[in-house]
Amino acid sequence: IIFNAQAGYIASISTKQNAGFYFGFSSTFTTLANALAGLLPGFILKDASNVTFLIVIASCGMAAHTIFYCLPKTPAEEEEKEKLIDIVSLNKDAIEEVTPTTVTTVTVITEKEEVKTSNDEARRLARWILMMVFIGCIRSYFFGYVFEVVKALHPSLSDPEIKGKISIYHMVEGLLQTLSGIAIGPIIDRFGVYFSLNLCVVTIFSAFFCTFTAMLQSQFWILIIAAGAWGWSENSLSVTIGSMIKKEFNGRLEIYSIYRGISFSSMSFGILFQIFIKDYPTIVYLGSLQALFAFALIMFILLRTK
Repeated sequence: IIFNAQAGYIASISTKQNAGFYFGFSSTFTTLANALAGLLPGFILKDASNVTFLIVIASCGMAAHTIFYCLPKTPAEEEEKEKLIDIVSLNKDAIEEVTPTTVTTVTVITEKEEVKTSNDEARRLARWILMMVFIGCIRSYFFGYVFEVVKALHPSLSDPEIKGKISIYHMVEGLLQTLSGIAIGPIIDRFGVYFSLNLCVVTIFSAFFCTFTAMLQSQFWILIIAAGAWGWSENSLSVTIGSMIKKEFNGRLEIYSIYRGISFSSMSFGILFQIFIKDYPTIVYLGSLQALFAFALIMFILLRTK
C-alpha cells in the first residue's frame, strides 16, 4: 500500500516532461533509507537494548507519519483525451433535428474508440510485464542467492568471512543504486523511457558477463563490479518503468498496483526457486536468470513491432 501511494503521489505532482526526475529522486532517497536501515541496527544500535531499539524505530515511524501531513495537496489530474462533439452553434431547430439514430451512431462510434484504446493500452502494458517480472527476480537474487555465489567463489571461507564479503557486495550495490536514481531521471526526461531501457539492457548484460567471468576466474573484485552493475540496472529499470507508467498511462494507480504485484510475486517465486535448486551448481540459477531476461527482451521487441 505504501509503495502504491508513493508512486501515485509522485505521478500526481509530476508531468510527463519531468516524471523521470521525480521518480529518480524518490528512488535515491529510498535506497539511502535502505542503507541507513542496515547501518542502524548493525553499527549505531549494536550495544543498545531491545527497548531502546524499539523506541528509536517507533520515533522514526512517528516522524515519517507526521511529515505526511506536511505534503502539499496534489493537483487534479487533467484528462488528456476528451471525447467531445464540437458544436459551434446549436439552436432550437438543430436540437429538434437530432434523432435517436444520430445518438445511437455517436454512441457506437464512441464505444468502438474506447475498445480500441483499451486494446492498445493492454498491448503496451503486456510488453513491459516480463520486465516487471525480471525486476522481482533481480531482487530475489540480492536477498537470497548472493551468499551462494560468494560461497561458490570461495568455498574455503567460513560463513562469517563470506558474510563480510557479502557486506562489501551490498555496499557497492547500494551505492550504485543511489547514483543511478540521480542519473537516470534526467536521462529519461531528455531522451525518453525507451532510450533508458536500452541503457538498462546494456548494464544488465554487463552484470551477467561480470558475474559469469567472476565465477570462471574465481575473482571477487570482478564480482564487485557485477554488484555495481546489478544495483545500477535494477534501480534504473525500476525508475524507467515508473516513468513509463506516468508517460504512457497517465500515472494511473491501478497500473502501478499491477507493477508492484507482479514484481513482488516474481520476487517470492525467485526465492522459492532458489530453495528448489539449492543443491544444483550456481551456474544453473544464473543461467536461468539470464534466459528469463533474454526471453523478456525478445517478447518486448516482438510486441513493440506488432
